[in-house]
Amino acid sequence: MQQTNRKEPRCLYLDFEEFRNTYQEGITPMSHSINNNELYFGLNPNARLLVAYVPQENAAPFEQLKATEYYTRPKFPNTINLKEVEYFVPYFKGKGIRDIYEVHHINTCTKKDFDPNCDDERMRLLFQFKFVKQLFENFRPHDLKIWHCFTDSTVKELIDGKSVIRFIDLFAGIGGIRLGLEQAAKEIGYETQCLMTSEIKPAAIKVLRQNHPDESICGDITQIDSKQIPDFDILCAGFPCQAFSYAGKRMGFEDTRGTLFFEVARILRDKRPKGFILENVEGLVSHDDGKTFNVILDILNSLHYKVSYRVLNSKDFGVPQERKRIYIVGTKVKQPDLESFDTMHNSVESILENGKPLSQTKFAKNLLHFYSVKSLQGKKIKDKRGGEDNIHSWDLELKGHISSKQKDLLNHLLHERRKHKWALIYGIDWMDGMPLTIDMIRQFYDDIDLENMLNDLVDKGYLVYEHPKKVVIRQTQTGSVRSRERDTSLPMGYNIVAGKLSFEVSEILDPKGVAPTLVAMDMHRIHVTDGDGIRQLTLTEGKRLFGYPDDYKLDVSIKEGYDLLGNTVVVPVIKAVATKLLNILQ
Repeated sequence: MQQTNRKEPRCLYLDFEEFRNTYQEGITPMSHSINNNELYFGLNPNARLLVAYVPQENAAPFEQLKATEYYTRPKFPNTINLKEVEYFVPYFKGKGIRDIYEVHHINTCTKKDFDPNCDDERMRLLFQFKFVKQLFENFRPHDLKIWHCFTDSTVKELIDGKSVIRFIDLFAGIGGIRLGLEQAAKEIGYETQCLMTSEIKPAAIKVLRQNHPDESICGDITQIDSKQIPDFDILCAGFPCQAFSYAGKRMGFEDTRGTLFFEVARILRDKRPKGFILENVEGLVSHDDGKTFNVILDILNSLHYKVSYRVLNSKDFGVPQERKRIYIVGTKVKQPDLESFDTMHNSVESILENGKPLSQTKFAKNLLHFYSVKSLQGKKIKDKRGGEDNIHSWDLELKGHISSKQKDLLNHLLHERRKHKWALIYGIDWMDGMPLTIDMIRQFYDDIDLENMLNDLVDKGYLVYEHPKKVVIRQTQTGSVRSRERDTSLPMGYNIVAGKLSFEVSEILDPKGVAPTLVAMDMHRIHVTDGDGIRQLTLTEGKRLFGYPDDYKLDVSIKEGYDLLGNTVVVPVIKAVATKLLNILQ
């Protein structure tokens, strides 16, 4: 019988029964836990781990990395084939798992072999092991890495043979990035666990709680210390786009301070997860002449992540919406491939519900007075642009009856006011939509009754008579501020009274087409044709236009729902991108 070295600290006994009652079984293939991490090279992936509960009073030798053995209670489960056990994994209640030990000897003994004063002669198993040094050549107890710092929930993962992806969700909105990641993980065979969600918008928090009632929601991420965040695998964030300071040259990580991207970078730096998924508007690439995006890439690269990015359009992923967004993905091991995706296309009719009530408002009735239902499909209703796809206030005579000549004049003025040559004549910087003097207007629309026609349109509210604007630059303590102000020294002119949100309906979708980019301020104004009339999009249809399943809870007011949807992500695109990331991490 092998005698122990009494000078070495050791674990007195293993309460395996308590562990087994909690987790059903204590043996699992080594391959289920090592995840092909390079630090495990040299270990046998086909071997078996014995995951075992160690009482806290016996944990000190393990925590000090000095334990060399342990022995079981007399009753040891006979379901375990001891010949297969090559590695021992101590589990500490409330602390989880930290280390893996290589077993080099299994023998039988009694407690009396360890304690001469004990009369207990019942047989126990003595496991003797050596520390797996490859894991900890650069090991510091205060700097544990995710691959050997398992939580309580990971123990069941080891035993069930299922890998768990742990993530945090920053600037979460209504949880679209999370949902896409979860869908991707499920298809691959991963389970998921959200360890932290951060969101400040009350309506969004309400929706998150509806769909994840057992989880708590953190507020402002700027107020959360990285030490408060549990170790995780993937960071998800649809962060706002902000300009970074440029003091002559890039300042690297420090250059992002004061911006919300800094919070993402700070957590990546402090927690060192395996990877991340970031989403933002397409304009991020050119924001501040590309400086913003360059800083982001510089920071992510400086944190030793291999980064890929690409602008993707949701209409290529089965969602009938023209929505381009940039996706930034990175891992510590390999650059994700964002160049090739399977594409799928659908039309608006694929998301429509049946039997919904038609709009009976005065505006809707007025539209149907001037236009047939079929001719309304795909039409935008606004006074800012021209073209055959646009319906204007004068087409509907919303501000009063006008002549056909006046309508023609307005259409010409709508087009001409955007030309650069008028800015040159005024001596101002060009802007999209300038007032034109009557002399300017006579150059493209001359009529004997022009002045009376223009003044009548002003009286009815179709036009405004105003001075043009010039660029004004003012110096402040934080730098220069650029704005446009009326220049009363320049002659007044006539301009279209335009406002994107001027009308109850902004666009009527073509069921055979694809929806435009849907934004929060405008979604409640989107309508569809339905039978003999038009109606507002339902919240269910809105969810479908972003790839959310029908059972995803959005129990808020119509206005709140549209606002939240307009600011969310397209779930199928996130799922496709997340799949690329997870395939690298397998």
